[in-house]
Amino acid sequence: MTNQEAIETIEANYPPQNYTMLREALDMAISLLKEQEVEYEKGYNDAMLDKQELMYESIDGKWYKKDW
Repeated sequence: MTNQEAIETIEANYPPQNYTMLREALDMAISLLKEQEVEYEKGYNDAMLDKQELMYESIDGKWYKKDW
C-alpha cells in the first residue's frame, strides 16, 4: 500500500465528530504520511541526479556519455 492509498483509506473511513482524539490522531498520521511522500520524492530525485552525473558529463554545455 502506498502512502497515497493509506491517506485515501483513512479519509474514506474518517470517524464522526464525537471521536475527537481519534480524528486528531488520524490527522497526525495523514500529515506524517504526506511528509514521508515528499521526502521520498526528494530522495528519489536526488538519487536520479547522482546517477545521471555518473553516466554523463557536460562539455561546452552539451552532455556526453562518460567512457568507462
